Amino acid sequence: MKVPVTEIPGIGEVTAGELARSGISDLASLVEAGVDKLVLIKGFSEKRASATIAAASRLLKSGPGARQLRAKPVAKTSKKIAGNKPKTRSGVKKKPAKDKKKPASKKSRSAGKG
Repeated sequence: MKVPVTEIPGIGEVTAGELARSGISDLASLVEAGVDKLVLIKGFSEKRASATIAAASRLLKSGPGARQLRAKPVAKTSKKIAGNKPKTRSGVKKKPAKDKKKPASKKSRSAGKG
């Protein structure tokens, strides 16, 4: 029985789709692919690829109760890359605030007329 890649923590439907486009649909094919092939897939750094392969190997070795043995997902790093500017949570840069001045009151506008 082939165990789907979604059994690995941190591998959801979107990532499973990226893997499937590269011919990786189960744990055995993921382990066989190796780090060199995984890093070519969108969303996989060398660190994530290594951790994912290790988790897949553990799940395969654990046999039929594979679902009970779940590895920790790899934490995303927040290293700044030169040239990248921080963004808001939504991924969109905030617009600079406009300078809001209160309009002059009617008394001060009409005071000079007369």
